[in-house]
Amino acid sequence: MKLNNLMIPSPRRMNIEPVELSVVARMASGRKVKDVIAIKNNYVLSYQGLKSESFLVFKDAYYSGNSVSFEYEDAEGAKIVYVTVNEMPYSLLKQNPKLSQNVTITLEEV
Repeated sequence: MKLNNLMIPSPRRMNIEPVELSVVARMASGRKVKDVIAIKNNYVLSYQGLKSESFLVFKDAYYSGNSVSFEYEDAEGAKIVYVTVNEMPYSLLKQNPKLSQNVTITLEEV
């Protein structure tokens, strides 16, 4: 797996959540219509723990606010999509503050 062409560790679990972008309108007849504009994916990566150098790859992408390439492999083969890092809650281990634990990173396709 790669983020912004940098290797990232494989997550404990990766969920792909499709999100529909649509516009719903009511016609003069009272009929409701929906125009689907696009279907995008949210990628949720769950880690039990990340070292500071691995976490820094996500942190840099998050604070830049720019879209970055995300490369992963599924049953159909390797895929590259462009994403932004939306959320990345984590906690620090008291005994070792260089280790981030219970990290959940949400990437949104652009």
